[in-house]
Amino acid sequence: MNAIDIGGRVEMMIDDYLVDSMNGLAFRLNKPVEREIAITGDKPWESVGSFVYASVFEWNGLFHLYYRATGPGNKDDTDALQYLCYARSADGVHWEKPSLGLFEYGGGTDNNILMGGELCHNFTPALDTNPDCPEDERVKAVAGYGHALYVFASADGLRFRPLADEPAVTSERFGFDSQNVLFYDGARGVYRIYSRYFKPSPAGMKWGDGERMLRAIQSCESKDCRHWSAPTPNAYAGGADEHLYTNAVTPCPGAEHILLSFPMRFVEERARALVRGSRGVSDAVFMTSRDGVLWDRRHMDSLADGGLDERSWTQRSNMVTRGILRTGDEFSLYVTKRYCWEDARLVRFAARPFGFSALEAGAEGGALRTKPVTFSGNALRVNYATAAPGSLRAGLIDPETGRFIEGFSPDDCEEAFGDALDEPLRFAGGSLAPLSGKPVAVQFSLRLARLYAFRFGPDR
Repeated sequence: MNAIDIGGRVEMMIDDYLVDSMNGLAFRLNKPVEREIAITGDKPWESVGSFVYASVFEWNGLFHLYYRATGPGNKDDTDALQYLCYARSADGVHWEKPSLGLFEYGGGTDNNILMGGELCHNFTPALDTNPDCPEDERVKAVAGYGHALYVFASADGLRFRPLADEPAVTSERFGFDSQNVLFYDGARGVYRIYSRYFKPSPAGMKWGDGERMLRAIQSCESKDCRHWSAPTPNAYAGGADEHLYTNAVTPCPGAEHILLSFPMRFVEERARALVRGSRGVSDAVFMTSRDGVLWDRRHMDSLADGGLDERSWTQRSNMVTRGILRTGDEFSLYVTKRYCWEDARLVRFAARPFGFSALEAGAEGGALRTKPVTFSGNALRVNYATAAPGSLRAGLIDPETGRFIEGFSPDDCEEAFGDALDEPLRFAGGSLAPLSGKPVAVQFSLRLARLYAFRFGPDR
């Protein structure tokens, strides 16, 4: 019998990959909660247009944040008055802008600027998690404006050098003036660059030659981060033709076999307020992929929007920074708010770990049966939440007979209720160790409850 080997990995309720059948359940988007301001403009070089195209990662016990600062007098996206700036944090909440002494500004080097110039418009670093990566290339970055993207490398995350003379990605039609991202996809053993391009669409904006074009996302792959495939446009299971301005693609921390993306969705014809004379409103959306090309867009609602903040209902606000930090019992994301206002900032949002999406049951209850899987471990652990009278139970089915395995039916499962991120379920049959490596189907029964994720692992 063919079974999907999930080992001990976390499987989030984001798509139909493991679903054999379900009834009485619906997928629900679980929006992160806006927390505190992480970074705001308190330096002379952080003028209007700062705090976009940012990236974060954890390395050597610290959190590292890179963001664009736009200096006073900057005229356009190719102006030299753009700077790559750096901040660091021990907890993801309180951020320090260290004096680095690397770049001269205003006659001195007492600043957190790494470099300046046109490339800083969208210079996006990321930690290279490839175990075979040379240590002097441990931090990679991608940057470029217009028709070409280049790859850079650094040993310390502060001083970057070009990794190759030739561009990694080129485009005949101008399109790279947005955030493009580079990372190592360890689950598939390749480097990936996700970049913006323009695709023909009746829903798009009118180009100079009269053709209507949509902002869209494409990707290319490399085994060595030097020789790259031709770009492949994203394909979508569900969703609509919309402007996707950025992509913010990242492997999910702790479930790296799943790629998460938080594109900024841009609606250019709307305006509640004009900033710098420009129309448009934007929000962040959520989508997922298991192969890097086919993306699931079942959630069309916004993941982050302007809320009650009128200044965040303007063009290019609500842009999610590339990268997710694990901060205690939360995932931390960082979102650009009030873009192009004088009080622009990066704001931290707190998300439930592995909980961007859930399967939800109402008072009538519902059930999910998975496809046959094999696992490793001796307990079934769940990330779930219920109402006060709600409940969650599970059962293990022999795929050959279609019957529950003795001692592991829903009636043999101790009722779970409350709210937990990684709680083992208890069965009358005891440890699941004798079933490890054998095909089983899992049935979850929910009432007034949400199931966010599950995994097999230790019983405590």
